[in-house]
Amino acid sequence: MAFLRRFASSFSAVGLIVGLGLACISLTPSMLPRAVLVQGVLSGLVFALGYGIGTTLHEIWKYMGIKSLSGMTARIATWLSVCILILAAIFMLGKMANWQNSIHLLMQMDEIDS
Repeated sequence: MAFLRRFASSFSAVGLIVGLGLACISLTPSMLPRAVLVQGVLSGLVFALGYGIGTTLHEIWKYMGIKSLSGMTARIATWLSVCILILAAIFMLGKMANWQNSIHLLMQMDEIDS
């Protein structure tokens, strides 16, 4: 159990929030039809990039000595943000096939499987 706590605490909460937010945005429809595998790789890369950006910005924030949330307020804000983004990701994943199929139909391509 101690290993899991150390492992979980090694991640940046800000990085995870920014990464998950950008991954949700990457699931929205675009004018480029994408296969499921391509969409998955793209979302993964966008998540990794967002994690790096969020972590870097958080470290710069700490280095500059700007006051940030702490204690219970920080925990509540983090958990609330993560819960909202997880619900958004679930919603986006559920709608992704429909969005991609609408683009495929416009481009006169075969639909993807849900």
